[in-house]
Amino acid sequence: MQSSLQFQSSNPGVVPSRKNAFTGNIHAQRNLLCTKRHTLPKPLCSLTVQSHQPPHYTSTVGSSPPLHLSHWNLTQRHLTVLQVFACVTGICATWLFCSAIPALLAFKRAAESMEKLMDATREELPNTMAAIRLSGMEISDLTTELSDIGQEITHGVRSSTRAVRLAEQRLRRFTTVPPPSSGNEHPKD
Repeated sequence: MQSSLQFQSSNPGVVPSRKNAFTGNIHAQRNLLCTKRHTLPKPLCSLTVQSHQPPHYTSTVGSSPPLHLSHWNLTQRHLTVLQVFACVTGICATWLFCSAIPALLAFKRAAESMEKLMDATREELPNTMAAIRLSGMEISDLTTELSDIGQEITHGVRSSTRAVRLAEQRLRRFTTVPPPSSGNEHPKD
């Protein structure tokens, strides 16, 4: 299996240098580019490993140079666009904060109303609960009294029914009994 190892840098002036750094079937190739220029950023470096026999594999690991503001090519047009964007952002933020003021004031009024309601509830709730408790006890007493009155009425109706039956039985006895015989009988003819 043949493989190659390649190290590259992004600076111009490449001086290839080939060395067999590995034994066996590995072929190493290094391209080191280390020229220094004061105007360019740090070089882009990458490490590539390739396989020359099927299946062909390639693996690359690299890093990109950092972006420096001094290397950007900003024209007047770019600066104008940035200024317009900053102004629009500021205007939108100001509009958002100004439109939030009425909503915040409404929340404040709602919170004050809720506080008043809670204060009134805190003051009135114990008295209301005591009145409800007293009403419940009175309803219970009335229910007991009505039950007692119902039992008395039932007892009175039963007593009246017994008295009526007794009177009816006596009346029947008097009507079914033959009249008593008296000493004045009619003379025989």
